[in-house]
Amino acid sequence: MTYLPPAGTPLHGTDIRRALSGVIRPATAERLLVERLERLFPGSSVTLSSSGRAALTRALSACRRAKEGRDEVLIGGFTCWSVAASVRRAGLTIRLADIDPVTLDFDETYLGRIDGSRLLAVVTHHLLGYPNRIAPLEEFARRWGAFLIDDAAQGFGARIDGRRVGSAGEAAILSFGRGKGLAALGGGALLARPDSPIAPIAREEGRPLRGWSIFAGALGHRVFFHRTRYSLPARLGALGIGMTLYDESFGRRPIAGYAAALAERLAASLDPLFAHRCAAARHYDSLLDGARNAVPIAIVPGGEGAYLRYGVRVGAGAAEIVRRGRPLGIGRLYPGPVTAIPGLPRRAIAGEASLTGSEEVARTLVTLPTHPLVSADDRTAAARFVEEES
Repeated sequence: MTYLPPAGTPLHGTDIRRALSGVIRPATAERLLVERLERLFPGSSVTLSSSGRAALTRALSACRRAKEGRDEVLIGGFTCWSVAASVRRAGLTIRLADIDPVTLDFDETYLGRIDGSRLLAVVTHHLLGYPNRIAPLEEFARRWGAFLIDDAAQGFGARIDGRRVGSAGEAAILSFGRGKGLAALGGGALLARPDSPIAPIAREEGRPLRGWSIFAGALGHRVFFHRTRYSLPARLGALGIGMTLYDESFGRRPIAGYAAALAERLAASLDPLFAHRCAAARHYDSLLDGARNAVPIAIVPGGEGAYLRYGVRVGAGAAEIVRRGRPLGIGRLYPGPVTAIPGLPRRAIAGEASLTGSEEVARTLVTLPTHPLVSADDRTAAARFVEEES
């Protein structure tokens, strides 16, 4: 029986084997990945970390030390729960901005009503690889004297106004986790601009790790990231696949050598993957053109998407559509807005936030798969299912 993963990237056996060099020589693997990323993002100083959320915590901690007296971090009202956890882990307070359900970008009208007098940083999100407009966020951060951190964990590969997502602001964040654009099953990076005041204090120290557990995970991924075998891990709740958890206790360690070596290998051959995802998105666009109750997420003007998944807003019954459409790779993003995170105390959020757009996205957004396992027939079946059930 076919059971498509909602997101992710297949791993080739050659890449899995050759990345073992990172276990043997982790420091060399780190250096090669840093060099690769510095070529992709010229002018950035790259610091590798154990995860994207650890890298974001490092960036926010550096911002805090560079600009004392500020303690609020602006994030989208509907965003990855790990972003909220990173803000808390850095000892800072969350400030929420609503998002536009049409594009998943920040609601610019909402930004105009925010008092940013205590604002330390603004964090972009680029959900699903749909880019945010950077210029309004840069202007907003500059107006309030805040740092702009370009969180490209989901946006890696996207562009806005010709600029690569991850090249804006005083710093940027990458994630190499499962389901990301550069899916090395672990690790992340902080890209600091050399002229940024946070660059000298954002360096990560620590002894390189080897990463045998990530190698084991890569073997499992190779076996089960498959159109007829994915149903087994997807149904094992203990593995946490597809679950959104809030956890402030994550580790802040150096990247594992195996993850660094795998990420460096994958980064060398990303163009065909991005081209495939963009072609899949164009196919979905044509399939859903004119649909009344299944409305694709729109790309902002000047944007080029990376399409980790293809986003669609449905008229009603998103949870039921996802429950019955999982074998087609249909999924959801996060269970609710940041204000609905279990275990996040109300005092952790500054001010009162009216998040009508964020709540609408949480209620209506479903995602369709774009990875290379998905055929044209699969996309047709998923789009038709969503349109008929909406």
